[in-house]
Formats: sequence, C-alpha cells, structure tokens
Amino acid sequence: MMIWPLPGVSGRALRDQLRPVADGAANVTGLGGDANDVVQRYLKWVADAERMLRTVMRPEDLHRYVLTDRYWATLQSPLERKLFAPAVLDEMLHIARELEAAFRDLDQYLNGWLTDGEFNGPINYVVPDTNVFMQHPQLYPDID
Repeated sequence: MMIWPLPGVSGRALRDQLRPVADGAANVTGLGGDANDVVQRYLKWVADAERMLRTVMRPEDLHRYVLTDRYWATLQSPLERKLFAPAVLDEMLHIARELEAAFRDLDQYLNGWLTDGEFNGPINYVVPDTNVFMQHPQLYPDID
C-alpha cells in the first residue's frame, strides 16, 4: 500500500525519513537478547519512528505502521513486558516487510517522475488539445 506524505511535504522528504525507520524495524528483531530487551528495543523503535515520521507522514499511515494496537497494548499493560516478546517479534517482522515494500513503492513512484534520477526543477508535460485531432483539416504529424 502506498504511503503518502502530509500536504506540503515532498515525497523525497518522506522517503528520506522512511529509510532509517524501515532499517530500524528490521534491526529490532535481529539483535538478540532476552525477551525484555526485545520489548525495550520495540518501544524505543516506536518512539524514534514516531518522532521521525510525524512531520512527514499522514496520521493514518503512522498508526498503521508505527502506533499500532499492539504498541498501545504493550505500553499500557500491567503484565510483565517479556510476555509480549513473541507478539512483538511477529509484529516487527510484519512491519519491517511492510515498511520495506512501502519504501520501494514510494521510491519507484518518485523515480518515475525524475529525469536522470535527479529532480532538477519543474518538468513540463505537453498534452495536445484533442480538438486538434478531431477538427483540424491536417493530420497531426503534418501540422507545423
């Protein structure tokens, strides 16, 4: 699913913030440690990701990828946090895949609008008036 920036925020700014967040999501599950360490890394990742993305990403996307129901349940539960480790690991594996896919989709979308991989100012697209095709006495290639 495509992630869209907030109004007034460029897609490039969102992409630049999304890359380290996606990498961080993958790192939560791969650093080892006991169950408490995993949950603590998860909570830290959520705090860091929310701080990085809240100014560039729409709130509904932020809640879908970062501020999930599992995050709020883990944060507010009176139970020992280590009990949440298996669920946190499952969620982070899923989120890491989703964020990576969202980053690739956004990157591909942005690169489709760039020239030579770099945006060097406005691009002008010419769209001929369809009346020329329908009403002009000459064919389009013959019009000067």
